[in-house]
Amino acid sequence: MLFDLFNKFEWDKTKNNINRVKHGLDFNYAKNVFYDDYRIEFIDTRKEYGEKRLQTIGDTGQHILFVVYTKRGRKYRLISARIANKKEKEFYYD
Repeated sequence: MLFDLFNKFEWDKTKNNINRVKHGLDFNYAKNVFYDDYRIEFIDTRKEYGEKRLQTIGDTGQHILFVVYTKRGRKYRLISARIANKKEKEFYYD
């Protein structure tokens, strides 16, 4: 498990490696969406995960990302991250 400098974010190292291969994004970069004051958040209801998962669409300053995460106490635990698709980008900009 890795933590960022301010101990606000965490993720599983193996999951990060899988995400990097699958989507070309490292969680250390993806965490930047949480600094976007205009990001959009909603509950992930695609299936039952055994925990409350959230989805967010936000701007890193270079890309609009779609990130799935859960809250554990005061920490954001990143689960997956990818470049937002066309529909998600339109939703973000509307």
